[in-house]
Amino acid sequence: MKQIGEFAKDNKVTVKTLHYYEKLELLLPKEVDDATGYRYYSNEQSDDLKLILFLKELGLSLSEIKDVMMNQYDRDTFIEFLLFKYRQVDNDLINTSKRLFRLKKVIGVLKDTSLNQVKLKELIGMSEKELDTGVYGRSEFIEEAETRFNKAVKEKLPFSVVEIDLDRFKRVNDDFGYDVGDVVIKRTQDEIISTLQSSDAKSILERRGGDEFTIVLNLNPRQASKLVTTILNNIVSIDYSDVAEDLKVGATAGIAGITKSAKIYQDVLHDATIALYQNKRNNR
Repeated sequence: MKQIGEFAKDNKVTVKTLHYYEKLELLLPKEVDDATGYRYYSNEQSDDLKLILFLKELGLSLSEIKDVMMNQYDRDTFIEFLLFKYRQVDNDLINTSKRLFRLKKVIGVLKDTSLNQVKLKELIGMSEKELDTGVYGRSEFIEEAETRFNKAVKEKLPFSVVEIDLDRFKRVNDDFGYDVGDVVIKRTQDEIISTLQSSDAKSILERRGGDEFTIVLNLNPRQASKLVTTILNNIVSIDYSDVAEDLKVGATAGIAGITKSAKIYQDVLHDATIALYQNKRNNR
């Protein structure tokens, strides 16, 4: 048995942390001396503490960790829970990317001006397209896409969904490593954003599944096809010589618009996905 100070030192946490875990009933001392109030922990409790710290690193809150440790989830339930946490973290990452994009855009505008005095209200005049042609989080993207679909149907406006997938991306990770794969995803995403910004189209973008991107455009499929061709050509032209020799990455796209059978946004998305994989088969 070890006193709380020794136990904390051996496990590289603070005594304050152990007191807090005790208060939450997450990790209770093995024994408490009624006379002195000294708290003692067993060597076996180091494993419990290591598990708590490991689950924290996975992004679980202390209340979630307590629930997991008390309920002893079966394998399938725990996997579902971790998938839920994964989706949360992925959305946070995408939303953070969007925020970084907006900050970079505003900073760029401020740097371009010759005025010494910052006129903050002028930033309000920046177009929605300038600020929002970034990467949306999953739930935010779907909500916006559904809103635009419903408006397009009601007002008979042009609308299309584009699915873009990098060709044989697994080979990039296998042959060049995951670090290079991350560079490919980042540069592809930046290229798509840059091309969308330089167009007249109003668009929103979502990154899905790592190497897949979904774009919603206020264009009909014929108009969207011209823009997508430019995007694909730009993706193929990306230079990776600084990270890997002889690395070339291609991409395939599928485009769909509103049809009589399309009742909801997901119907158009489904048609775009079908078109994507038909094009992939044809290309191969």
